[in-house]
Amino acid sequence: MKERKKFKIMKKKFLSIMLIATMCISLAACGGKENKESSNTESSEQSTQKESESTTESEESAGNLSKSEQTAYDFISAIQKEDYEKVKEFLNVDTTYITKEDLEWLLPRTSYSDVVGNEMEIKDIVSSGGKTQDNISLKSGPASVSVNVELNDDNEWKVNCNEFYISDWKVKAPKGVTFKLGEVEAPKTLIESTDERWDTYSIPAVPIKEATLTFSSETFGDFELKTTPSTEEYKAILEFDEETANKIYEDVKKMMNDINAVYDSGKTETTDYKEFVSDLAAPDFINTLTDNVITQYTWNNSLNPKNIKVTQVLGRNDDEKTKPCFVYTTNTIAVNLRVEKKWEESHKDGSSTKVHGYFILEKTDDGVKLVNMDASNNPIKARNSMTRDW
Repeated sequence: MKERKKFKIMKKKFLSIMLIATMCISLAACGGKENKESSNTESSEQSTQKESESTTESEESAGNLSKSEQTAYDFISAIQKEDYEKVKEFLNVDTTYITKEDLEWLLPRTSYSDVVGNEMEIKDIVSSGGKTQDNISLKSGPASVSVNVELNDDNEWKVNCNEFYISDWKVKAPKGVTFKLGEVEAPKTLIESTDERWDTYSIPAVPIKEATLTFSSETFGDFELKTTPSTEEYKAILEFDEETANKIYEDVKKMMNDINAVYDSGKTETTDYKEFVSDLAAPDFINTLTDNVITQYTWNNSLNPKNIKVTQVLGRNDDEKTKPCFVYTTNTIAVNLRVEKKWEESHKDGSSTKVHGYFILEKTDDGVKLVNMDASNNPIKARNSMTRDW
């Protein structure tokens, strides 16, 4: 009995020791887990703190730039990324007539060529310190660039880039003729002056690269011209194609012979020639025409030509008029002519002359009518005493 009792006591002690050991092991395991979680949490907090410090440092760096410097920085950054729509936003001009395709072609051909697509850090930003206009120098890797910025009327810093666009480009279009630059219409609100012959447009800004201009006349249709804008005024000479011009020359020939036929029939009053004069002509032009016709037939009392016939009408180039047959205004034509005439004289037959002349004409359904002519050198009045070569 004594031994059994002793065994029970020892068994209880053993179980107690085992229970205590188990509890210690469990506590040690829990403590390790808590320490690990605590360590991970501490590490994460430290990492977040470092990122936050890095972001703050970056923001402080950007904040150290003046507004003019920041504009130059962002402009160069947009060029690096080849974000040409963004580049347009920085330009200190109306960019209606500048496309992102234009900039994509132009920028690699400018002083910014080394930063196009360059992903290197932009650094060494130095300002000249101007209050309304500032020159900013920057570096991107080995490339150094200079950006000129200016404070506009909206108190925003914008970039001047005159090396790849022309500001206030002047285009002279025949009066009443509209035109497009590329695909963009030039509204009449851009006309800064007008006269009898021309409408002068001022285009806010155009890229310095070949441009396509499409001019539209309500009477004569469309004419496409190509040119590279410059600081020089551009004058649009809308020349007719050869086939159209030849038809106009034939119409002129018929008109001149019809005028001569009226005089040969004995009619010399101004009203007799009204059918040859356009409603677009000045009111007194009919008198000029009649006087010229009479002068033609009474050039010299010793000749007294009869039955004057125009036998040939051709176009002529000269330095002043530049083209032989072209649009004068939206509904009139200018013709620079060589005219051959033959006639009978009182004392001999077969006399002829070749003369130069310049007419302004209205095109009608059945021919042409006179609007104006060079008073000092027109082929109705003019005659040479001897036949000459052209």
